[in-house]
Amino acid sequence: MDVGDRRIGVALSDPMEVIATPLSHIERKNDEFAVKAIAQAVYDLNVELLLIGIPLDQKGNLSSQGKKIQFFQRQLKESVKIPILYWDEGFSTKDAQTLLRASGKFGIKEKGIIDSAAAAVILQSYMNRVR
Repeated sequence: MDVGDRRIGVALSDPMEVIATPLSHIERKNDEFAVKAIAQAVYDLNVELLLIGIPLDQKGNLSSQGKKIQFFQRQLKESVKIPILYWDEGFSTKDAQTLLRASGKFGIKEKGIIDSAAAAVILQSYMNRVR
């Protein structure tokens, strides 16, 4: 997931954990709404692990946005009973924009598409590393 203040981008891996695919985004009206939506998606999609992108500064320290994400994760942890991991989301939005531009979809106005593409970049980075 790419957790932002307004939207949460969501991506899924294939069953073999080779390819990450953008799924959708969740409007973050408030944390309670977002947590419920994520918990429902975890149930509906039989998710086994949640991966949350977390921003680090250039020295590898947690950024102020990262602290907000940690607070959100603590709320989420109470509603889902599966492992939740963090993964450095460094440049995921820029990488997603580059990929969307290359696919001819960059001019799309809906920001949720960029958020879900960024979530897929984060997930793909994680899967590439653990393989």
